[in-house]
Amino acid sequence: MEYFEEFAELIESEEKISYEDIYAAVKDSIPEDLGEIVENYFEESLNGVPDEEQQIYMLIENIKSGLLFLCENLEDDATLSQFTEEVERFRNWYTDEDLVVVDGKHCCIAEAIATARANKITGETSVFDFTGALDYELNDFNFSIGSFKKIDIVGDDDEDLENSETNNIN
Repeated sequence: MEYFEEFAELIESEEKISYEDIYAAVKDSIPEDLGEIVENYFEESLNGVPDEEQQIYMLIENIKSGLLFLCENLEDDATLSQFTEEVERFRNWYTDEDLVVVDGKHCCIAEAIATARANKITGETSVFDFTGALDYELNDFNFSIGSFKKIDIVGDDDEDLENSETNNIN
């Protein structure tokens, strides 16, 4: 998956998309690129959430954070599988036609957000009820110790560490 539009279509398509199809679309992606696509997609979606709907905003923000966390280690088969499961679960939730009510009519979250975004442009107003969409259980993400990248906290030089220790003694 190389493009924002591909990810958006994967998430928002009305067609049934299997776990296997999602896995195939994701497995050959460059993790950094996919992470950027995921981040851009969610930012675009979050920008459309009505200002007064902070609970759904925070829930979608937390889902985004979880997916971005998983993007950090997609080379690992277990993490790739977990990412695929989370994308599938998010997709099913985001496109469920019974979770949101806009102006008295049921629709999916994606449609409600599109309506809110259009309202911001046109100046129209709608009544949104995202209550049915708030029942989304956030999963804990598990990684093996080898999944994390080594970071240099002090600096590249051992001298920096020695100077730091000497300065802290005084």
